[in-house]
Amino acid sequence: MPRKAKEWTVQEAGLDIKELLEAVRSNGPQKIVDPVRGVFLVSQVDSGQKPSIVDFLVNGHIDE
Repeated sequence: MPRKAKEWTVQEAGLDIKELLEAVRSNGPQKIVDPVRGVFLVSQVDSGQKPSIVDFLVNGHIDE
């Protein structure tokens, strides 16, 4: 189960990237705080409709 915290240190994020990504998916955007470089926001973006394998096989490419 992913943690519910919305803020991570660089060390925490680096040690368990899978947990960070699961927290983003389950709980929304997460912050990674780096005291030197600043704050990074990690969020999930829907990539839209998945390409059709049929289009790829028939046309040899996927039309976007």
